[in-house]
Amino acid sequence: MKYIFIFEILKQPKTIFMKRVILLWLNLMPVLIFGQSTLPEPVPESPSNSGFYYENQGQVTDHLGTVRPDVLYYTERTYPSVYLMKDKVAFWDMVQGDTSVAAPDTLRRIDMQFICDKQGGGRASGGMMPPCATLQEYEISQDHLNYYLPHCGTGITDVKGYARIVYENVFPDIDVHLYSNAYGPKMYFVIRPGGNAADIQLKFEGQDSIAAISSVLKMFLGSWRMSLPLAYAYEIDSSNTSTLLGWQAIWQHSGGGYVNILPGSYDTSNTLVIAVGAGGGTPLSQQNLDWSVYYGAAGEQRDGQIDADDNSVYHGMTEHGNDFPAQIGQSYPQQTGIAFTGDWCLSRFSNTVRRWCTYYGGSSVDKLTALKVYKGTDAEVVRTGDLWVAGTTISPDVFEVPVPPAFF
Repeated sequence: MKYIFIFEILKQPKTIFMKRVILLWLNLMPVLIFGQSTLPEPVPESPSNSGFYYENQGQVTDHLGTVRPDVLYYTERTYPSVYLMKDKVAFWDMVQGDTSVAAPDTLRRIDMQFICDKQGGGRASGGMMPPCATLQEYEISQDHLNYYLPHCGTGITDVKGYARIVYENVFPDIDVHLYSNAYGPKMYFVIRPGGNAADIQLKFEGQDSIAAISSVLKMFLGSWRMSLPLAYAYEIDSSNTSTLLGWQAIWQHSGGGYVNILPGSYDTSNTLVIAVGAGGGTPLSQQNLDWSVYYGAAGEQRDGQIDADDNSVYHGMTEHGNDFPAQIGQSYPQQTGIAFTGDWCLSRFSNTVRRWCTYYGGSSVDKLTALKVYKGTDAEVVRTGDLWVAGTTISPDVFEVPVPPAFF
């Protein structure tokens, strides 16, 4: 994959910063192959294309600008955003005050910790002994991400996504699967033969209050209400056949954010699966619609540009304020809207899925202004399909690469 960035310095004597014009050329990469599911379901649900979990290879930072190696995987475009660590899962979102400099944005983060005691051989007695589990990835995505940001060295490229991340043996003989469906992120507690659902103990932190109402767990943080519904339960027998059970498990809150699950009866020689999250639905038919996509994330997206050739649709935008909250609960960072930050977000779509997405920018504002795909209108057919993007920046640390003379 080749990336060429062309910069022109513009003199502006009446300003205190240097403004640059950015042109970006992208050559396309091959795509990845989608794998198979690793957990049979009585009512199979496809993962959401926006709900894949991408591996952190050093590209994740928090809103204070600190690189976060403790984040192992993360979702890019779900609500809420889901970040996976060794012993916990963080859910977060952002509420933008408005576009003025003085209006504070609000970051909200609630963590779900796995309370385990590996040394004690079972149920935790008030202390956590991380790491609780080994994380495994399954069902690779058809797309990949690229990052050309100041903290990414010469670039972090070809970042894979996975439909399913499994916390293996987070409790004795119990795994936790992170997945998604059309409604958003989804989670499964998988109790294998020999496991005991009573060993599932979680601690939620960051919320103002918590309420366990039968099969729905609700956390309240400011104006945010995050719900975790226990959707259904089923068994998997030795022949890998799944059967729905006629009961829903119940959340139990014992105080201090500590929560456990009360299941119904089942055949303990089988594997019990308790699903958490809303059930999937069927999209409404649109007879004259070829395809469409809702494309957003935490923070704000602006300056949308679009172009297409015979094979793909290309989209570019300026994306603001999409950084992981450094603390749990509510925090009010300096305005992260138009005045202070912004990176380019460039994507290629086929008529079924996104093929790749590239983030490019510096430590300040990088504004995308134009996007055009080369369609081979002259003799240089070799460049057909190349993507050119232009914009401006006041960042002093954007990624620069010399451009070969052949491009002029």
